[in-house]
Amino acid sequence: MIRFRDVMWAAVVCGLVTSAAPAQTFDVVDIGVLPGTNVSYGRAINDAGVVAGVGGNNRLIQWSPTGGIRDLGIPNTVANLELRTNASGQIAGMWRRGGVTYPFLWNNGTFTELPQPAPGWVESVGRLTDGGKLLFRGPISSTGCPTQSSVYFGGALYPLSTVLGACWDARDIDDSPRVVGAMRTTTLFTTYDATSWAGGRTRGLPPGRGYFVPSTYQRLGPGGHLAGQQGNRASRLFVLGPDDDYFEADAPNGGSFFAAGVNVHGEVVANTTALPYLIRNKRLINLAGVVPGVTVIEVADINSRGHMVGFGLMANGEVHGIVVRPTDMPRTLRAVGTGNQITLSWAPAPSAPAGASYLLQVGSASGASNVFKANLGAVTTISGAVPNGNYFARVIMVYPNGAWSGVSDELQFSIPAAPPSPTGLTFSLSGRTVSLSWIAPAGAGGVEYVVEAGSSSGAADIFNGNVGPAPSITAPVPAGTYFIRVRATAGGTLSPPSNEVTVVVP
Repeated sequence: MIRFRDVMWAAVVCGLVTSAAPAQTFDVVDIGVLPGTNVSYGRAINDAGVVAGVGGNNRLIQWSPTGGIRDLGIPNTVANLELRTNASGQIAGMWRRGGVTYPFLWNNGTFTELPQPAPGWVESVGRLTDGGKLLFRGPISSTGCPTQSSVYFGGALYPLSTVLGACWDARDIDDSPRVVGAMRTTTLFTTYDATSWAGGRTRGLPPGRGYFVPSTYQRLGPGGHLAGQQGNRASRLFVLGPDDDYFEADAPNGGSFFAAGVNVHGEVVANTTALPYLIRNKRLINLAGVVPGVTVIEVADINSRGHMVGFGLMANGEVHGIVVRPTDMPRTLRAVGTGNQITLSWAPAPSAPAGASYLLQVGSASGASNVFKANLGAVTTISGAVPNGNYFARVIMVYPNGAWSGVSDELQFSIPAAPPSPTGLTFSLSGRTVSLSWIAPAGAGGVEYVVEAGSSSGAADIFNGNVGPAPSITAPVPAGTYFIRVRATAGGTLSPPSNEVTVVVP
């Protein structure tokens, strides 16, 4: 039994591993093209997997895992500049009207051209946050320090140069709000108050680690990770963690190395002059040939599940927008417990090699690991006494060579939160329609129910799903023998099972 507790990890300050490519696995989803066209580009992805991009004839497109590709009816979108999307599915970008570029916001079918400090001033949109903040980037002059960045929020523009100073070039922002950018010193990171945008704490690179020029990219992740460029000709990519841990890597084939996106786990997508990369646990993974038949050309963004969006060369010779997804992560992370006793369990990835181990991370916020972080070895379950609180957990497979897999789906649970078990499970049968009913656990308000049905006692290989808050369900089923139980669920945790019934459907 292992008790969840604070675990102190030393900061990592060493180079990325670029040799001995690990046997990490991915798949590629082709987002397709609009009718009558043969090209598309994926530019941004949110945590629901919804993609914003540009289709043939420079039309704004949206793609979702359930609805496929969609023409949003906005022509003249600037294809070679960033698009940004947020949790609400809003999209911000640039379009051309009358030969001049303007920023825009697409919001559930409504297209709005946004204000800017002067006509044609905005050159690209750096960020669209979940809270609706938009970071605009303006022109960069070879002389002097002109106004370079503004934030659009609540219908007003905030020129950041009035707070940061004219030599600052803001490159990313979040809802804290934190602003990341660069100036002609080694100072890199500044925070601001949401109302006054007054200056706050600054962060810099470690001593002796100067960055390149203000016009290079910096990317700020939801967990506070910062990725950017450093070195001559931006030839080196660095990642600065929320605890000031730092590491860097030179572009493997020379040239420049630009960060494109960072997720809550500190995974970074970046592009060199010729190749796309994923940086995960201090290792470079060349994404160009991870899936046979598709050559990944560029990656542009990454979400909390490690899904990356970009574009690639397909087997038919066309360039299509794509989503690159890890397939080697642990599956079905679950929490079951009573009171303060909790058991977390998961299933290994189908590709898990002999000698793989599992890193469990538990935090007090999404993506955090401030409560528990440890490699548990080859086990796929852990039990212990957990203090009251809200928790976010995820599991990563660690390969024998030290490489990390993708991250499991994140599980949120509260302690104490596992409700008592439902009782009195019974069934009735009418032809091949089964009706189940049970008694809700006493004093457990706000619970929902998970029905488990298996081909043998205790199994859930036929059905395992949430059926809502009603203590009964009726459904047609094929002929067969079913072993059925019900669990109550609240806050992401499951109760122990109810009594089991055996249903034989003729």
